[in-house]
Amino acid sequence: MKTSIIFLLVLSVQIFSQNYVPSFHSLNGFEDSTSTTHLFYRSSTYAYTATSTNSTNHLRHYNTSTNSDTLFFNEFTTANYVFDDGSYLYSYDFWNNDPSKYIFHNGYYTFCGTGAGSFISRYDSSDIAIPFLVPGGPILLAKQNPQKIYLSVEGYFISSSNGGFDWDTVSINNYVRYQAISPINDNHLFGHRNQGEMVKSLSGGTDEFAVAQFNDTYFFDKIKITENGKNLFTVGRAISFDYYNNERNFRIYASNDFGNPFTWSERVSSRTPIYLALDKANSDAVYYATGYNIYQSLDGGATFSLVKTVDKSITGLHKKSGSNTFYISTTNGIEVVTIETTQSLINNPNLSFYLNFYPLKIGNKWIYTAYGADYLEPGIAPYSYEIVKSVIGDSVVNGMKYFKIFESTKYLTGTYSGNTYSKTFFHRIDTSQGIVYQIGNGYNEEKEIEKLFLAVGDSSEYFPNGHPVNYSVVTSITMRTKFNQPSFERRNRCYSLGMYEYSLMWGFGIDSMFIAYDFGYTNIGLKGMVKNGIVYGDTTLVGIEIENDNLPLQFNLSQNYPNPFNPVTTIKYSIPVVETGHAPSLRATLIVFDILGREIITLVNEEKAPGTYEVKFDATSLSSGIYFYRLQAGSFVETKKMILVR
Repeated sequence: MKTSIIFLLVLSVQIFSQNYVPSFHSLNGFEDSTSTTHLFYRSSTYAYTATSTNSTNHLRHYNTSTNSDTLFFNEFTTANYVFDDGSYLYSYDFWNNDPSKYIFHNGYYTFCGTGAGSFISRYDSSDIAIPFLVPGGPILLAKQNPQKIYLSVEGYFISSSNGGFDWDTVSINNYVRYQAISPINDNHLFGHRNQGEMVKSLSGGTDEFAVAQFNDTYFFDKIKITENGKNLFTVGRAISFDYYNNERNFRIYASNDFGNPFTWSERVSSRTPIYLALDKANSDAVYYATGYNIYQSLDGGATFSLVKTVDKSITGLHKKSGSNTFYISTTNGIEVVTIETTQSLINNPNLSFYLNFYPLKIGNKWIYTAYGADYLEPGIAPYSYEIVKSVIGDSVVNGMKYFKIFESTKYLTGTYSGNTYSKTFFHRIDTSQGIVYQIGNGYNEEKEIEKLFLAVGDSSEYFPNGHPVNYSVVTSITMRTKFNQPSFERRNRCYSLGMYEYSLMWGFGIDSMFIAYDFGYTNIGLKGMVKNGIVYGDTTLVGIEIENDNLPLQFNLSQNYPNPFNPVTTIKYSIPVVETGHAPSLRATLIVFDILGREIITLVNEEKAPGTYEVKFDATSLSSGIYFYRLQAGSFVETKKMILVR
């Protein structure tokens, strides 16, 4: 017997906001009656200031036939110290794979407005109110009876028999989150309950029974069912997941017998998130993407094989029915993929956000403090030091822009107290791929040291100082303030012979590094920065100030002054920072010649550290005429003319 829904007089809700950095994700798709693929994906942005946060998580529709990309639902949140507002899309579906015949569950929340609401919206009618504010599962459309719809909300399971206009309670307080409906029987439902428990209902949700129990597993993905109703797949994540120890935290669970008891088993596990896709034309086929790879199974998930590797981390997957074509979402955008080709369909217009995790600009300077200990050598005392890193120049080589970075380290305490070490290297950012490269400081050729376009769970193979590790994985990207400025922190853990951890701070660059071995550790943290001429944090130095900000950017031999002269003139020249190890210097010679090329006098012949120098030339013993002076330092040679007038 159906029980009418009782509308609550008092509504209370707790809204858990999600923190999005700009990305494309949650790709889904289907083919319509003309075999045109329709893609639906989330496009997220985030604006975070000292007083407010503004985020969007739009659902967009891409039509592969017309190449049109349109907004389907405007999901947003706005919050400051006074009010909160938001509009949310919880789930959506379509009748008969027709993008114009949609239905979705949406809601809103406002602190200063009318409160909160939860609605069902159709293509022909919007804002059909339902009294349950907290979503519990996706909208489930029946296949045999198109007007039959199910929905899990707030511990209730409700249904509609007229296409979502009116709703009845099916069951109360069973806390089952139904995730799928069988394509061959409208009464057969599948869902999750409690920790790691999977259930099935044969009665349209009036009762249910357990079909599998997977301990230490949190199910979060919708259950996918093949067209014959036989093969079921879902993705779960370990509750106590650990990226650092390379644990395979994400898992595919499957049944090849209509989801019945004792037929479920784990099929695949991965360290990175898993995205599933089916092919309506082949009920034995299942596909999944994880990291940069796409895999396929043609035997119901018994075995999988690699079919494609792409150059970006995948955040969503759709398989075009009856073809060898895949569509993927990545942080960068939407792409169409075959075994032979990869083609971009939509580019993320907000990718420049990620480049701010590594701000390179002439004049930017970072000040770090560090401390540590070395237990391997008992005579070496615990130490502390300061690091000053400055961007002192840039240059274009083969059409690529490099930034010259000068880094100095001053030991403050410990065995090496008072010692100073310096080095110079070059960084460039491939803005299309978000990859940071380095030349110098041990690398004679360009070496990848950082990837900026990474999502949580993605990995690379380098530590920020260029030291290779087995893998470096992004464990979190979260909001955080730095120097009283709103920012995002991206944390990485690295697996190698020791323990490596580091963080990038949006707008500031490398914020912290921690390196630990059995015989010692080093802890480094950013205490201050000068960016675009603005001082953030503490830029004072405990040790001797390292004067590198005014070092010349290139070789230079200036015109003597005065010129003409009698009898004394001044010659000015500059030696830039060069890549010669910890003590950068070059042997420089400055020689004066007469008009016949005969050497008159050597003014300079010694090692010169980077800097600008002046030298006096006294021509008292020489006659009037034209003379030349030549500077040579390394491969640099330049000659200028001067005139002596008596």
